[in-house]
Amino acid sequence: MAEYPTACDYPTENFPQGTCVSPAARQADKILGPIFRLIPTVCVYQALFSIAAVANLRMIVPEDAANAIMAAAGNKAPHVSFSPFAYEWAGEALIFLAVESVAYFVIVIILDTCLNSPRVCRAFDAASCKKRFKGWRSRREVARELESLTGAVLQNVAEGAEDDSVQTERERVSFLDAQEVALHVSRLEKTYSSWLKPHAAGKNAVRGVSFAVHTGEVFGFLGHNGAGKTSAIKCIIGELCCTQGAVHVGGFDMERQAAHARRHIGYCPQFDALLELLTVRDHLEFYAAVKGLSLGAVMQAQQDFGLEKNGLRRADVLSGGNKRKLSAAIALLGRPSIAMLDEPSCGLDPAARRTLWDAVHCAVVGSHLKGARPSAVLLTTHSMEEAEALSTRLAILAEGQLLTVGTSQQIRQRHGSCHELCFTLAAETPQVISSTLHHLGNGQLQTESQLDFRSVGLLLDTDPWKKRAYARPRCVARAQLEAVGYVEAAVFTEWWLQQARGEAVENFLKGVLSEAVELAENFGSCWRFRLPHSAEVGLPEIFAQLEEQGKALGIAEYTLTQATLEQIFNSIAQDVDAERLAALSTFDNSTIR
Repeated sequence: MAEYPTACDYPTENFPQGTCVSPAARQADKILGPIFRLIPTVCVYQALFSIAAVANLRMIVPEDAANAIMAAAGNKAPHVSFSPFAYEWAGEALIFLAVESVAYFVIVIILDTCLNSPRVCRAFDAASCKKRFKGWRSRREVARELESLTGAVLQNVAEGAEDDSVQTERERVSFLDAQEVALHVSRLEKTYSSWLKPHAAGKNAVRGVSFAVHTGEVFGFLGHNGAGKTSAIKCIIGELCCTQGAVHVGGFDMERQAAHARRHIGYCPQFDALLELLTVRDHLEFYAAVKGLSLGAVMQAQQDFGLEKNGLRRADVLSGGNKRKLSAAIALLGRPSIAMLDEPSCGLDPAARRTLWDAVHCAVVGSHLKGARPSAVLLTTHSMEEAEALSTRLAILAEGQLLTVGTSQQIRQRHGSCHELCFTLAAETPQVISSTLHHLGNGQLQTESQLDFRSVGLLLDTDPWKKRAYARPRCVARAQLEAVGYVEAAVFTEWWLQQARGEAVENFLKGVLSEAVELAENFGSCWRFRLPHSAEVGLPEIFAQLEEQGKALGIAEYTLTQATLEQIFNSIAQDVDAERLAALSTFDNSTIR
């Protein structure tokens, strides 16, 4: 092929003989030119530059004159085409673009399929590979050994904290047919590890979790921040590959049949994944088209979640609550086999939360949509009220380990080791306050007197029980004293009388039950006690004693209930944290020795 002069062949002030006279420069151009043409933007630039060059050439040299010159020169003259799409002009770049458009499209499809395939990701996951190759981790470095041993200590703590219901659920899952349930999770583990640190121990986010969710069931997934809830859900939907274990959705294996399994999933992520320029209706119509649903499903979703007024509003101008409602509506659109709702009520007002609850209930019990069957729901939330209102069964997670599984009542019976007695004391009369004040001050104090720190300290030294009560959180007398430097004698005397009545009630409860009665909270006239379960004294006997002696003790009103789910959740989480710290402390001490 004939060689054509380029811009670098023309002489300049610094390069009189041309800038590309060097054979090495031309060789570099031959080598790097095809490489740079693998970048589509370079090809676009070359094509546009060539088209512009041909247009300028036509203006300078008419085509007839050029043909006459080439005819006069004969065979020695190179052929110069005046077509901008000729190979020597934009043709070569356009051919590269055509090939690259097909090749890069195929590469993107292959990469997308592989990177979103749990099976492929698991094959190249650092934690999974380390488990397959036993000798990967070095045992010669003390720091690395200590790190792995620390992980083992934490795992033993979590396993020791789980109750019998977790083992029962694990055995039940092992005997269940995955085809018969909406969601089947068996011994799921997720460890975050890095190839850049091959010898470092990974972070165990999920440890051997097993459970099954049936159609028409709401499974509540509870746990504090960092307990592993979101990691477990991402493994279930195939967004993350699990290190070990198996997940079946709608009877399909998430690892080997991910495409079929994902067709049965509706997912509401913890953080909204909405397209900002699409309206609410556009979102619902788009996902309905993807799922092969009719417009009736879109209208029903708008009605169920109260999104009719915002149907034409773009997602980027919606409030946080409406964004959460839209995400939940997309997840429940078409009633999927299993809906994963990761904290769907976060940021919702009470009315919107109630609307969400009704929509979830409608999806679980069945829908009036033609051909729609009941769904199963996996729900994570920090609202114990929501968990109790919606969940058929609950599971509490801590340190990536299931600690208990069952209905809310079963968890109460299993972990609610006490009842809660909340009562309010009757207000003190002015006569009683005046006589008590006269007694405390030996007749020298008046109701309008101001007591400083020294005066209060002298009075507290006369009664150890009141001194302990003064040191408790939310003490009314101490709060006023610390705020303004003094406390009114009437206020202090009323607090003194309330504490005396509270002490009398505590002694009464300990006499009826045992010394294990514990004061949980006191603020003003409101008191809350934890009452241990007793085989000899049941709830009827406690009620009878309170009805008989309550008025004499000064109790105006009271409630006697089981421990709430929130209290049980906090208690379990605190116990696990305490055991973890104690185990790590013991481990560190033994290591130092």
